[in-house]
Amino acid sequence: MMKMVITMAIDIEQFMLDIYTPMIDYSGADQLLLANQKVPDDQLKDDRIIYNMIVSGNTGGRHTVIKQEEVVPHEGDEGFDYDIGRHNIFFPEATLSITGYNNTTMELAKLRDWFYIKDLAAKWFKEQETDCVVRQVMEINDRTVYLESDYEKRHGFDVILEFKDIVTVAYRTIEYVEVHGLIDKTIDI
Repeated sequence: MMKMVITMAIDIEQFMLDIYTPMIDYSGADQLLLANQKVPDDQLKDDRIIYNMIVSGNTGGRHTVIKQEEVVPHEGDEGFDYDIGRHNIFFPEATLSITGYNNTTMELAKLRDWFYIKDLAAKWFKEQETDCVVRQVMEINDRTVYLESDYEKRHGFDVILEFKDIVTVAYRTIEYVEVHGLIDKTIDI
């Protein structure tokens, strides 16, 4: 019988809240908002940047999952001292999409540099002990859209991030063997 213990290394909601401060500080944007954040219309600034995370499932082959086993303390009261823990290590990717409205091209360029230059975002990820690396930073492109009767000027870029996620499955061990009956020879176990 096995007992599943899930150890999630990724908390996307917390990650999105944590990354706000270094992004606003470095970019110098008038307003930085998390997508789908409820902000009253009278508090929305024309020149603002919106960021959002698009998370896709693990699309790599199952053979790419790294497995490690170790003896782990048993959690429970069934009389066991230890279990075998099998750690399944995944590296899922997510896309951080950043869109600037109106005249935010300078702030977008600075924000893109924060992800692109290795000593900035990567250093922050390491200091925060976030199991995350920047895989790719896309170019800034035109995302202007037509809304009812006028165009809304937008520009943006995407950042491909790779996270480390560990799922541990614990298997019970056989720690004691009790033999009943008549035995005419000694058995070493």
